[in-house]
Amino acid sequence: MTSSRNYIDRVIFDFHERFYPEVIVSYIGRGDDGKLAFKFEGHFCLTCGLHDYFDDFADILSQHRGDRYAVFDKLELDEGYSG
Repeated sequence: MTSSRNYIDRVIFDFHERFYPEVIVSYIGRGDDGKLAFKFEGHFCLTCGLHDYFDDFADILSQHRGDRYAVFDKLELDEGYSG
């Protein structure tokens, strides 16, 4: 599992190189079904391209893994004001 965490850390690092401090991503975990969960927070605009950050993260993850990753679901925390 260490190697899995290493590539996740690298993906997050690469994403932060482009979008930090507006968006901060943290790894939540992997479900029994193999899906990965991440938390996005920061001072990004909720109406202007918010979903683009998710897609950009999936693209960076895809580049690192050589597989195609896509956003499966988005859950708002605190009525959409964080997370």
